[in-house]
Amino acid sequence: MKRHLASLICLFTLLSGVSLLSGCGSAKASASRPATTATPAATATPATTTYTSSDGQFTLQYPSRWTVKVIAEQKTSGLVVFSNGADGEQFLIEPLTVQLVPNYPAILKDGLSKPADSQNATVDITTSTASYPSGAWTVASGTATLASIPMTAHLYGIVHSGHTVIILTFAPSSSATTDQSTYFAPMLTSFTFLK
Repeated sequence: MKRHLASLICLFTLLSGVSLLSGCGSAKASASRPATTATPAATATPATTTYTSSDGQFTLQYPSRWTVKVIAEQKTSGLVVFSNGADGEQFLIEPLTVQLVPNYPAILKDGLSKPADSQNATVDITTSTASYPSGAWTVASGTATLASIPMTAHLYGIVHSGHTVIILTFAPSSSATTDQSTYFAPMLTSFTFLK
């Protein structure tokens, strides 16, 4: 699983660069139009712990048994990775220091295709909207086989206070639906902007 985590961190770090190339300050960048609107329902979660970003920008609740890793990344105010090492679920937050007009499906597709151990990356070209207390997030969804494990990924994007914030979730495809309701929806529901 450590190799798997390294692949996902590498993928998300690559998304930073792709995001910045996908429309930062460009009038030609295309933004996906939300196709549908869904309001996910959170289910009961395991015991949680509160995480507050070191810059005081946001806070959220995450499963207590998960690990947290903060990674210094250019053009972000701090990339943070929440990981369930035993089962492979990942929840990554990248608050960019710029505002983008990105094509979220293209960003996700490019990111899923980058790791050396990635195969069969596919992304739905349409997006949806998911409403949480923090706002209405644009959602792109895709799948890929990473380190021989079929994975389901969702990229959530929102502009807050003039900056784009991206959240990326990964789960083994075999447990993705359960992981969404057990872990990811409650984490997204608890996500709060502090500034």
